[in-house]
Amino acid sequence: MSKIEDIIQKNKDKFDEYEPGIKHFDDFQKKLSKFNTHQNKYRFLNTKLILKIAAVIIIMVSLSVVYFNYSINDIKNFFSEKLASTELPVELQEVMKYYNILTDKKVNEIDLLAVSDEEAQKIKEMVMIDLKELDDNITELEKEYSLNSNNERIIAALVNNQRMKVEVLNKILNQLNQTN
Repeated sequence: MSKIEDIIQKNKDKFDEYEPGIKHFDDFQKKLSKFNTHQNKYRFLNTKLILKIAAVIIIMVSLSVVYFNYSINDIKNFFSEKLASTELPVELQEVMKYYNILTDKKVNEIDLLAVSDEEAQKIKEMVMIDLKELDDNITELEKEYSLNSNNERIIAALVNNQRMKVEVLNKILNQLNQTN
């Protein structure tokens, strides 16, 4: 073996003289890529798959945050309304319950007096908008009452607001009676 090494060492310049051309490197690269195509495809697919999974996870997290945020607001509103109504005196709660029952009866009478189901539905939608405004006022008044429970004007406003709900429904029912 030492003879071969001596020959290579003595003729080293001749071996380094001829470098392979660019075409040789291109051909070699093509041959290598043929052997590695399966691995490259899977690497690319894995990257795509990972990106898809990440996108789905981000979307799901975003939607759950939005849903959770709205749910928390609804829960807060629900409990604040319940807390406000439980702080009212028993007599006032009974008056509120009485007017709520009366309001429900009046809303049901709309179905009986309306000419058609469509008309009843339209009237109910209009009424519900007005009643929702009055209910929002009641909620605000209950919050005010929880802050200042000795104020007689707030109690009177609560009762008047409930009474206004019934009056609105009475006017609508009177108009329906006149058209029939």
